[in-house]
Amino acid sequence: MTTTLYMIRHGETDHNASGRMQGWLDIPLNAMGMHQATLLAHRFRGKTLAAVYASPLMRAAETGRAVAEAVDVPIRMDERLREYNMGDWSGLTIDEIVRGEPNFSAHGPIEIPVPNGESAQQMHARVSSFLRSVIEQHAGQRAVAVSHGGTLAMMVATMLGMPVMRRQPFSFGNTSIAKAEYSHGHWRLRTLNDQCHLHMQTRDAPEAAPPETPAEAQEAAETTPSAEAG
Repeated sequence: MTTTLYMIRHGETDHNASGRMQGWLDIPLNAMGMHQATLLAHRFRGKTLAAVYASPLMRAAETGRAVAEAVDVPIRMDERLREYNMGDWSGLTIDEIVRGEPNFSAHGPIEIPVPNGESAQQMHARVSSFLRSVIEQHAGQRAVAVSHGGTLAMMVATMLGMPVMRRQPFSFGNTSIAKAEYSHGHWRLRTLNDQCHLHMQTRDAPEAAPPETPAEAQEAAETTPSAEAG
């Protein structure tokens, strides 16, 4: 029995476009983000999903609502899917953070506490709790979780048994999809940062389930073992 979880990052916001940390700031989707959410919804139309979960922050909730309406299931807001609380860094650009924190590097390995923010350990605890709920409540089913870049990075790292740290080696574009499957006590990551739907035109979007993407076709033919975690 295989449980499938589609992990989706929200659509674009003005803060994304200007390179500002959002954290728990409740920023809505901009026009581009709404368009991305529409294309994402067409990607899922016709699929059978047991549940669509979303962070209650507007950018994720709006994205999740588009998917939920496309598959005709109610959306479920879940606090565990919130982005990192970025504390005093909320609303700042990387350059603004660096001016106040000389030890901070946007790409380096240094892990420094976010003033009045959330730790990697706190994020790991709530992400782990969410994954346990998915396993317990959706055995043999398919579900969606619409969340944020930092949250999804920790979620994938947790699935794969990687160290608990803020900076994980994963990237998630706006409305990108990461697909993972759970069976026999292990998670297997199937796709990551899949944005094929952003190349679709809404007028051409099918009324039934879209054909397999190249990534889905490849995973179906896979014969080599996938990365997995307990």
